[in-house]
Amino acid sequence: MPTTCQHTAHRGQILVIFAAATVLLIAFLAAAVDVGYLLSQRRGVQNAADAAALAVAHAVHSGVTNTATLEQIAAYYVEENGYDATPEITFSPDMKQVRVTVNAEVPKFFVGLVYPGDWKVGARAAASLEPVPFDAALLALNPSSGGIKTSGNTGIEVTGGSVMSNYTIETSGSTSIIADQQVNANDGFRESGASRIEGGMGTNPYAPEVPDPLKDKIQPPTMPPFPNNPVPNVGGSPQQCMEYPQPWGVNIYTVPAGTYSGGGGNCLTIQNVQSGNTLEFAHGNYRFNNGAGISIGGGNNGPIVLRGGNYTFNGGPGISVGGSTPDFRMERGNYAFLNGARLSIGGSANGNVLGGGTFYFSGAGSGILPGGSNSVTLNPGTYIFDGGHGMVFSGSSHLTFNPGHYEFWFRNGANLSFSGSSTIRLNGDVYVKMYFYDGSSLLTSGSTHFNLPSGEYYFGGNPPRDTCKLENSGSTWIGGRNIFLFFGPGCYLHTSGSAAFAFTAPTTSIYPGYHPGVFMYAHPDNTETFQWNGTTSMLSEGTVYLPSAKLTMGGASNGKVLRGQIIVNSMQTGGSTRLGLEYQQYVDTSIPAVFLIE
Repeated sequence: MPTTCQHTAHRGQILVIFAAATVLLIAFLAAAVDVGYLLSQRRGVQNAADAAALAVAHAVHSGVTNTATLEQIAAYYVEENGYDATPEITFSPDMKQVRVTVNAEVPKFFVGLVYPGDWKVGARAAASLEPVPFDAALLALNPSSGGIKTSGNTGIEVTGGSVMSNYTIETSGSTSIIADQQVNANDGFRESGASRIEGGMGTNPYAPEVPDPLKDKIQPPTMPPFPNNPVPNVGGSPQQCMEYPQPWGVNIYTVPAGTYSGGGGNCLTIQNVQSGNTLEFAHGNYRFNNGAGISIGGGNNGPIVLRGGNYTFNGGPGISVGGSTPDFRMERGNYAFLNGARLSIGGSANGNVLGGGTFYFSGAGSGILPGGSNSVTLNPGTYIFDGGHGMVFSGSSHLTFNPGHYEFWFRNGANLSFSGSSTIRLNGDVYVKMYFYDGSSLLTSGSTHFNLPSGEYYFGGNPPRDTCKLENSGSTWIGGRNIFLFFGPGCYLHTSGSAAFAFTAPTTSIYPGYHPGVFMYAHPDNTETFQWNGTTSMLSEGTVYLPSAKLTMGGASNGKVLRGQIIVNSMQTGGSTRLGLEYQQYVDTSIPAVFLIE
């Protein structure tokens, strides 16, 4: 072939190859534009998904649970990031995690010439509510009122922990709130006067709310119904009222069982039982009708013993013990004091023993009424007071518990009351359950010192309101180990004078729904005010939990009040109160924080 023809052929082939390469290059450039834009939109859609997931998680933390509302929130944040797309949201069963998926159409520039299908990008994000530990020693739960308020010359000092109000912290006068860790509020600090707020690790007037750490960890106890009279009303053949002892010249005088009737006064009078002799009521059924009663007078030096059985006193004086009787015993049995009949113990008798079993008191004027300088020793049993006085210790009388388990029931204004210099003594391991219903209370006053038995003290039950209280006044000291105090709606604690507390909380479960470490708990429907007033001080270990009730401290309260945690609806201090609070963790407290986890 001629050379000229060969060159011409080569030039034609190169032009064809160049044209084909140019078309291919243009195609690659067009694809690069579309793919690059697609990738850039992938990043944008991911940002939209992230923002939507965080927003929905924050809404859930704020209490939003309606699915339609949460979907609207997610769609809003997707749109705010520039995408017209409907996000899909899913939740974990406990609502602690949310997953948002966003799929968005992307415009096609050149690729549509060769690819007619969908051109989309998708992204998925997951956010989680993760608790961040927050060592709250003092926590005011209410997010809309109350908060923590201080005035006068008060001071709150927290060692080892933090102070938190889900509402405001308001200080005035020359008050101070100081904590080793943080002092935070959710709705700001309101400071006036010479007050100061200091946190060793900082302060924050607009911190996130701290959820109630015990809301799902403790439940109110189920309050049992008040018992009816459990003592059988049995008697026997009629017996004659008389004075004992008769001059029989024997060592043991026996009062026969049976039914005694009188005209509203003492039926059996007992006095001058000589040393070495015993007067006893044989074990059996005794019934005292029409106000008949037993009077134990002076000059008794020998034991007087009720040997158990069933005893019913219907009206009248019941049993009256006076003088200096050294040994009066009611052995284990069933004793009913009805229509105001009572057990009165006076004088200087020091050997009075109630031997357990069941004691039931009802009606105005009924109860166990020691006075003077005598003492009463209880044995394990059930003691029921339906109206009347209840158990009232006055003067320098003493109540001693022998080892064992006890139940006490108080209703219709019957109280357990101590005044003067009366005291409680524990003779070994004792555990009690005390129930105070319908206006009944535990009252201490005077200059008394009480070491309460270990156990459970229930003031009122569920609605209706019961208006029961634990009241401590004067210069009394009341304390005890392994103590649980429950206050139903309408019931409260009130201290004044120079009263003091020293309780230690149970560390094991005492009823289904109890959280170990709580020694004072108010029902969620209880909105009363709990008051530490006067020159009150307290040294207790455990948690005070009043989720809907207000705690106030006034007067000249002082001292290290608590080693543990105070979790209340709101708190207020005044006067010259000094609250010392040493943080000890009984329940975890935390601040929920939202994190992207995917």
